[in-house]
Amino acid sequence: MPANPPPARPDPTPSTAPPAARLRPIPGGYDIDRWPITVPIRPGEAIPGWLLHFASRYQLSPAQLLREFGFTSRPATVDRVLDQVAECSREITWCLGLAPRALSPALCGWPAEASLGRYLAHRRGIRHHFSGSRFCPRCLAEPDCIWQRQWAHPLLPICLRHRLRLQTRCPGCGQVPFSDTTWLGSHGPPWHCPQRCPRESADRKVRPFCQHDLRDATVIEANDDLCTAQRYLTALAEATDIDDPTSRYDRTAATTRFEAFCDLAADKVGIEALVTLGAHQERQQIR
Repeated sequence: MPANPPPARPDPTPSTAPPAARLRPIPGGYDIDRWPITVPIRPGEAIPGWLLHFASRYQLSPAQLLREFGFTSRPATVDRVLDQVAECSREITWCLGLAPRALSPALCGWPAEASLGRYLAHRRGIRHHFSGSRFCPRCLAEPDCIWQRQWAHPLLPICLRHRLRLQTRCPGCGQVPFSDTTWLGSHGPPWHCPQRCPRESADRKVRPFCQHDLRDATVIEANDDLCTAQRYLTALAEATDIDDPTSRYDRTAATTRFEAFCDLAADKVGIEALVTLGAHQERQQIR
């Protein structure tokens, strides 16, 4: 039997490796890592209302939506919800294909909110926190309606567009919308009350959502004096927040007058009324 031939020597010429597999380009600049439906936040829209709208487009609840961004525990307060959105705002805007600072106006506050926050912090030693939102039934009845940020401001109880007093409590469940975190599990259009029904006994079963149609709430007209007073207060807050050469008020005078108004409100209805909505429904109203 012939001897086995010697093993072949290795070829000194290195072989060319096949090119690494790569995803083919997708026309139109589409990014497969981004979410398919863009839900932009609209001017003046509140973060809680936007979260409901955002989540509903994906057939999720706001709580499920936040879990998609890494938050496994349910926040105990609405302020903590806002903090969580602020913490992951860059990731949210990137996933939706929005501008990097698209959520900043809603998270940073607007002049009337900032002015009240400074007054409470510097003059009263209290932090202004989100305690719910009033609503205008006429605004919610309009096509493509939103929950407006200004509805949550304790000192702005008028819808100037419709010249109506904003409603504080849902006619169905008697609660202030978005006053706690139960709405994080809700689904539905913006005109449905997002709160769970109140607990009537010690039963620990999960309560159903109210879902009352807020468009049917009673409307109360606001007189000219109230509308004028709210416009004046808003103008003071804007002049307090930034230096505007076109404003009729300079910053120092505006701050003095705004704080005097807040002092009057605190003396008449209590300091709690500057921090929470609907806390003192039966107390004397500011004239």
